Amino acid sequence: VMPAVEYYDRHPLGIRRAKAWYYLGRILENAKDFSAASIAFLKAEKFSNQTKDSRFKSLVYQSLSNVYNETHLYEEALRYTKLSYDLSVQDGDTLGANASLYRMAQDLNNVGRYDESDSLYRQLIEEGQIHPNLKASLICNYALILVTRHQDFGSAIQLFEEVISSTGSLSNANFWGAYAYALTRKGAAEKADRIFTQLASIHNNPSVSYIYDSWKSMADAFDGAYATAYQLQKKCSRNSE
Repeated sequence: VMPAVEYYDRHPLGIRRAKAWYYLGRILENAKDFSAASIAFLKAEKFSNQTKDSRFKSLVYQSLSNVYNETHLYEEALRYTKLSYDLSVQDGDTLGANASLYRMAQDLNNVGRYDESDSLYRQLIEEGQIHPNLKASLICNYALILVTRHQDFGSAIQLFEEVISSTGSLSNANFWGAYAYALTRKGAAEKADRIFTQLASIHNNPSVSYIYDSWKSMADAFDGAYATAYQLQKKCSRNSE
């Protein structure tokens, strides 16, 4: 990609210069070099101002939102998500607009605007006009909020099971842990234990291990198993250092 970036920096040709910087940004983002990725995406934003391709501009804004989220610059992430949404609406792209609204719901949650976030999640779930590839993630993320912030365990279980019924699984260990904890809180101990046992079986993965320890410690504390809950919390603390 760098040869293309260097060439179009010397010989600017419409949108190609912006796209070269955008693709460089995507490579850097995938490599977790978020600082360098943000610089590349900002270059792409600058050079895309010379084109009327609103869908490409929306992609650039989405990418900037992604890297700002990864670096915990949530207000900036929200700003670029709104710009992406505005362009999708302007372009008549309903799926793109709803994808931006989903990101906006996450951004609003990250900046502490919880009522607005919840309202957007409910709107998107009820209207059902989001791309199928995003729907399961949307529902699970809202279910996670219901568990962690609202302690509405019954509604969370219903949403998690809707996703399992439609897709056959949940997409990550954190959703499984949240589902198991919600089941524990609603008295479905046997079902919860089966899920926790499955998570424990892939303990060799450090990220899964941390997720298991975190959710299982809360479940054990709720069940009154304070000694094991304390030991799991200690492991969580060591793993987060």
